Amino acid sequence: MLALPIALPVTLEGQISLESAKMKREVDTALPAKFRSSMAGLKLSLWGTFQFNSEDQFEMFSLSPDRLSKTSFPVEFDSRTFWHAKNCLERKAIAAWLDIAVQRRIRWGRELAHLSDEDLENRSFNYLVEDFTIAYEHLPLQEAFLFRLRNAERDLRQIAHSNHDKFNAIEKAKPLRVLLDNERVWAEKWADTANEDDVKLDYYGADKIPEAVHPIYAYRRYHMDRQEGFPLFNLWGEPMSSGGQAKGASKAATRVA
Repeated sequence: MLALPIALPVTLEGQISLESAKMKREVDTALPAKFRSSMAGLKLSLWGTFQFNSEDQFEMFSLSPDRLSKTSFPVEFDSRTFWHAKNCLERKAIAAWLDIAVQRRIRWGRELAHLSDEDLENRSFNYLVEDFTIAYEHLPLQEAFLFRLRNAERDLRQIAHSNHDKFNAIEKAKPLRVLLDNERVWAEKWADTANEDDVKLDYYGADKIPEAVHPIYAYRRYHMDRQEGFPLFNLWGEPMSSGGQAKGASKAATRVA
């Protein structure tokens, strides 16, 4: 079981740090230190928002007491220390980005519709993908997205009305599987000549990933680490246009190998 790639905007890490620092400073300014030190914890109910331009390209992330759009997501902001603030915001932001990515992918096509129920259930995942993804490490991100996509496919099957619906879903998703097969060919060619360290998946939980998937994940990581983008896709896993630009991607994520 495998899906097309997913990535975070390359500027998101810095923006999360900046928004965390700004909100932490506001809290510290509003509450004197003698009160903050006497409190077991200070958590604020805030809203995070991903903002896109008219071409659907990611522009910025913001944190606010107000809900700025229908896609804004709630954040319980822990302001005890900057580390707590940044960590809780980072986790929420990544989870929200993955939720958006799954919805977007499902609208494009049910990528896992062709798999049997048994294949869906038999794929093992590291327990960390359920509640925490390590930010900006590409392998856990791929697994966390696939985990959510698997769960979404499972839920859709529970409400499917007929075999005809399933057949239509499989047919609609054929172009996605073709794109994935193309990526697999490129990844395997790359892995034949790549440095051994570049091909190795050295993160906790890699033993859960099927061996055949290793070169593809390594190929994705290699290009994200060096070009901040995939050779064939934008950060949503959607194919590049004929002009070389990626629909829905940040400018940094449209660079190709």
